[in-house]
Amino acid sequence: MPEETNGPTAQAAANTSSAANTKERKPCAHEGCNCRARRGGNLYCSDYCAGEPKDKQTGCLCGDEDCLKECDLIMKGGITSGIVYPPLVIKLSRKYRFRNVGGTSAGAIAAAVTAAAEHGRRFGGLGSRAFKQLNAVKDWLGQGSHLRDLFQPTPKTRPLLDIFLYFSDERRKGWNKRPWEAVKTIRRALKERDAAAFEEGSRELQMSGHAVGFGAALALSVISILFYYLLAVWVQGRTISWMDVLLPMLILIVAATAFAGFAGNWAGGIVGSGKHLYRIITQDLKENLFGICDGVSGDRPFNSPPLTEWLDRQINILAGLPSGGEPLTFGQLWRQEKETDKKQIDLTMVTSNLSQAQPYILPFEGTLFLFNVKEFEELFPPNVMKHMTKHSSAVKEIKTGPLTTRYTAPEGYCFLPEAKDFPVIIATRMSLSFPVLISAIPLYTIMLDKELIEAQRSGHEVVLQSKHMQKNLFSDGGICSNFPIHFFDSWLPRRPTFGVNLTSLPENKLDDYEPESKLKVSKDEKKKKMEVPIDNYSLATEQAAVEISSKGKKETEQAVFLPGIRDEVLPTWVDIPSLPRFLGEIFNIAQNYRDNTQALLPGYRERIVSIALSDKEGGLNLEMDSDIIKEVVTKGEMAGDKLLQYFKFEQHQWVRFRVLVRELERNLVRMKEVIADEPPAFDYHSLIEQQRREELFFPSKQGWGDDVAKLLDAVRAFMRTEGWTNHLGLMKEAPYPVPEPKLRVTPNI
Repeated sequence: MPEETNGPTAQAAANTSSAANTKERKPCAHEGCNCRARRGGNLYCSDYCAGEPKDKQTGCLCGDEDCLKECDLIMKGGITSGIVYPPLVIKLSRKYRFRNVGGTSAGAIAAAVTAAAEHGRRFGGLGSRAFKQLNAVKDWLGQGSHLRDLFQPTPKTRPLLDIFLYFSDERRKGWNKRPWEAVKTIRRALKERDAAAFEEGSRELQMSGHAVGFGAALALSVISILFYYLLAVWVQGRTISWMDVLLPMLILIVAATAFAGFAGNWAGGIVGSGKHLYRIITQDLKENLFGICDGVSGDRPFNSPPLTEWLDRQINILAGLPSGGEPLTFGQLWRQEKETDKKQIDLTMVTSNLSQAQPYILPFEGTLFLFNVKEFEELFPPNVMKHMTKHSSAVKEIKTGPLTTRYTAPEGYCFLPEAKDFPVIIATRMSLSFPVLISAIPLYTIMLDKELIEAQRSGHEVVLQSKHMQKNLFSDGGICSNFPIHFFDSWLPRRPTFGVNLTSLPENKLDDYEPESKLKVSKDEKKKKMEVPIDNYSLATEQAAVEISSKGKKETEQAVFLPGIRDEVLPTWVDIPSLPRFLGEIFNIAQNYRDNTQALLPGYRERIVSIALSDKEGGLNLEMDSDIIKEVVTKGEMAGDKLLQYFKFEQHQWVRFRVLVRELERNLVRMKEVIADEPPAFDYHSLIEQQRREELFFPSKQGWGDDVAKLLDAVRAFMRTEGWTNHLGLMKEAPYPVPEPKLRVTPNI
């Protein structure tokens, strides 16, 4: 990794006095700037502050903490697509302080390093050097094969990674037209795993091939002689020269035997490959928790550490903590002196519990999971495990009503630490467990049996045994929610919550994609070339037709797209020419339909910047060359620029207000129909009495029924007041933001 350098704010502060009298430096264009330079009587801010109003910046960008506003940030998953996030985050850090950060999969990595850098800037003593260090991480990932080297397989699963890299390499996109080359690649990869066993199997089938070839040729020769005899002697009445028959027969037998032996040798390799592949998939992959890479061990002599170890180091460095020391925890990000305090930096991620078929939000709060120490030692670095054993316990007390049950874990198991002590690296790794490529994370729940239930009801100590442990495998959070745009949402937001969506840009929709040529042009020319063809979208509504025909076409075409409040986001369209693509799109819609539809809504879409990546960029392309990585980084920078230049928080607030009031109007009218009309839809006084008798979810406060009745009487009286509905329906006046949303209760995931 390159060494850290001084941050832009520190450098600017050091140069302000000398730069004040320099003609090249211009005064800050933003009167709202409150940085130390202006307070000290100096009219000049850092180079990051817009020097001219025409720069269209929406605020001071000097980077001084007194000028920073707050924002939330949510990032979508996408494996190597995560390299698009550091340049975007660095751009935003010049204007915003990150308050809430969330993501899934690769977005979880980006969220973790963003939160860590914010911690380093605010609490770690690094100031703006924290985000300068993040820039160094971005540069390091773009050099050589560093990105690829992070994904290090175990010795037993290495052939699978080689095969995966072969078939995922865009340079071999037409491998199906060269199937023999693909077979040779698989054979070579599996042969390297166990050459001796591979050769032994080949020799066995080679000898079998010789025998089969000889027998087949002999049988064919005998049949041919009989046929020739019948045809020549019986039908044509000719005399046969046996030398004319035996010589071709001998040549046929020798040739067939040799060819069958050679084919048997290759067949032995193919069959041996199949056996090895079957063993890797059914045994070795399972032993490695269904992942090629476990994140901590590697089978290649790389200078780069494996993924989990590298992430652990970078998170600590960005947070201002010792590399290899105590890992950064959620409690350090929160900085809460008491539970009622607001969290200073709230980091949230998603993971998928395959064993329970449901997602979980990280860090866990109020859930009862255990981990096996030996299993975790194979998945996380020693410094992380030292922290885990220090802050976890084999005993857990749970209060249920008036009783407190004490659980004692079996030997080798511990209950997870409290959320405040939970390491960020473990949560990140749980969200980033891309199926098959990266190992799942095992946690355990408690299986209930009759004896355990009776002990729990009596409040006695419950001594758990291994038979009570249910193994849960946690995989990639993107399986359930790859773009959790609902994170940090509120009816009337007090700060912007930016979303970064990654979309597809199929190669057949582009002209020849040559990053080398693009990188040589100016930034403005590059932006013009980064366009999504208009036929990659679907005209689905009349509103969309109006927007495109009037002013939306140019912006819609951009590969980095931030819609305005009046722009309706069009659904993207992809061609489905084959069965693999058909099956892939089935998985895609099952995974992303909720996130995609929510991202189209007014009040959401204008804060979501979409970045279209081609088939060669990000995703499962582990071996991107440096030019393509630079192209992805450029798109990240463009996305940051668009959010800084074009997002208007006041406009966003107005759209959210209008949408919310419209939905409140609808629900208030329905509420009046239920409780205020005559006769009401139900007698709530009788309903309250019924709940009091049945003791169904009743409040514990004495006299709660009377208080609830008074509350409903007050609401009913208000709704019977003349004129309370006079202004209802104002917010549904045209033009109204579309598509029209619905206000409903949903689970907190």
